[in-house]
Amino acid sequence: SNDRLAGTGKERAQDGIFDLPAGDTESTERIEKLRREVAANPDGTGMNDLLARHLARAGQTSPGALLETVDACNGVLERRPDDVEALYSKASALSGLEDHGTALELINKAVKLSPDRAELVVLRAEILSSLDEHNRALDDAYKAVELDPGSARAYYVMGTIYDSHGASASPYMAIACYTRALERRPEFFEAMYYRTLQRYVVGQENKAVSDFRTIAAKAPDGSAWSAKARSYLRGITDRKTD
Repeated sequence: SNDRLAGTGKERAQDGIFDLPAGDTESTERIEKLRREVAANPDGTGMNDLLARHLARAGQTSPGALLETVDACNGVLERRPDDVEALYSKASALSGLEDHGTALELINKAVKLSPDRAELVVLRAEILSSLDEHNRALDDAYKAVELDPGSARAYYVMGTIYDSHGASASPYMAIACYTRALERRPEFFEAMYYRTLQRYVVGQENKAVSDFRTIAAKAPDGSAWSAKARSYLRGITDRKTD
């Protein structure tokens, strides 16, 4: 389903185009300082530029945070219409806001400007799949893997497309893609979670339970993936005791 493509800004950034130190960009204090500086000097391109990048890296996915990212990117794009990073960040935020059509226009422009950047092609694959353009999305996912064979995100997105490809969905291909994503990023719990669901589909229950146990043990406490894995494991235990 399309919600599998709604990876957080933080996940995207790990394979993304931003080179700011992760610890600093995730700092609430740093973002608040930039907000104050932008408010005091709304015409300062540099501050809008930094705020857009910090918000994109911080993994803030609430509608308000996404709209703020769009506004910050607009501040950059008014002065530099071909700024690839701002185009990427704005497209990602708009996709999170379900404005996939506008997001596609922006990411198409970014890809045209920088056709060899795999992370741009990955995002376009996500957006195309959200628009039910699964064949085009799959073409982009394969292209992204060719551009960057080490991209965990590219394999993850490819897996989600095989996972949700309507009548031609392929659970085994989805499992293979999620596995390749995990080979590149072993603690990519989002990929592990959806691989687990597909393993249930094809009857690999023991492997699925093993995946759920790994997520429950290693995913950060309080994360969505840890909570979902623990819920499934409780359900399995309850069924066995009935």
